[in-house]
This record gives sequence, structure tokens and C-alpha cells, in this order.
Amino acid sequence: MPVFHWFMRFQVKRIVKSIPQPIDIVWSFDLGNLYPFKFFQNVKYKIFHPVDEPLNDVALASAHGADIIFSVTHEILARYSNLPVPMYFINHGITDDFLQPV
Repeated sequence: MPVFHWFMRFQVKRIVKSIPQPIDIVWSFDLGNLYPFKFFQNVKYKIFHPVDEPLNDVALASAHGADIIFSVTHEILARYSNLPVPMYFINHGITDDFLQPV
């Protein structure tokens, strides 16, 4: 394991240990795979939510270990179609209703 990943794993363990109750969800936007899901042991649910186009293999590897994937475009979701997890499109932005004067 590269030194950088060893350090990141150490940091995750420190953070998780400092939280008094069990962690139910990890929701990751990490396309750099700096905090792989495998670093989060005993987490009930792991969500991957890429909001930018995955431009390399590292960005694609960031989704490994996720239980579900959300994204803001169908094109981004298609890049992760080889993973056997549910995937859902979540619209990026707000509706006109929120832009109307009150």
C-alpha cells in the first residue's frame, strides 16, 4: 500500500473512532479515490455520488465498494454500469417553483 493510502486509512480510523455512535452512512463524492470505501469498516450503507465526469481509471475505481450510486447525469452513471449496484439519476439544480417571487 502506498504511504499516502496508509496515512489516509490511519486518518479515517482516527475519525471513525472519535465518533461515539456507529456510522450508518458514508456518502462519498470522492473521484480521486483518496478515501476508498474499504477504509470504512462496519458502515451500514455506502453511497457514491459522482457529480463530475470520471476522466480516468482512478475516478472509476472510486465507486468500488459502494452499495448504491447517484449522479447528476445519465452519462456519468453509464460510466459505472459495470458495477452490480443500483444506480439513480438525481437532477442537478432546482425547479422553477423555487425561483418564483413569493
